[in-house]
Amino acid sequence: MIGIEVNGLHSWSAFRCRVASRNIGQAKKNRITERVPHSNAVYNFSTICGAQTYGERTLKYVLVFLCDNGTEARNRIRCIRNWLDYSGYQKLYDDMEPDIYYMAEATDVNITEQNNLYKISVTFAAEPHAYPRYPSTPSTSRYPDLNADGIVDANDGAIALAAAAQIGAGNPSGLTPEQEALADTDGDGVLDAVDANNIMRFAALAGAGNYDNDQAGWTRYMNDQLAQEEGII
Repeated sequence: MIGIEVNGLHSWSAFRCRVASRNIGQAKKNRITERVPHSNAVYNFSTICGAQTYGERTLKYVLVFLCDNGTEARNRIRCIRNWLDYSGYQKLYDDMEPDIYYMAEATDVNITEQNNLYKISVTFAAEPHAYPRYPSTPSTSRYPDLNADGIVDANDGAIALAAAAQIGAGNPSGLTPEQEALADTDGDGVLDAVDANNIMRFAALAGAGNYDNDQAGWTRYMNDQLAQEEGII
């Protein structure tokens, strides 16, 4: 059954809720304009510092389920409220759009009932971009365990950052060629702060349980970063 997945659960498989309607809003442009006094001329400075910026995108879903058992319905509603009660953007997958996902947070949940039909109206605030589930060019980056202790953690990030600082100062990195190759996470041929940040961020997210701390988890993390760089409005 077609539904949505967010916060690790799918609306149908977890709660037997089908999607009755969806409204995928368009991100609104942030317009910066100035009108010349005593004139009809309006100047648009929205892109003066680079690309056009956008505000949040609004996603609205109506989920429904039918239940004639009051106790069961109340328990299901309680679980649905807990499911949607999370903080910060999380990946939202809509089965009607299998190639993309949104980074969204549930901001309003309203539940009504009529003749044993329960309707859950959910509003999400989302980042302006939608992201491809899979990048056009998957990552081939290797697991950056720079100190070879079997895990990528803050120590590896610190090693990469120190080496990047040395290179930036015109000195040798202090790493072996193999370590330099591992530390060049984006494969651009330069070991810099971007690579160190990739390692530190992965270590933090893996520590929080978002990714497995191994080659497969690292590849998934890097593919997620690439996909976000390819975000579309």
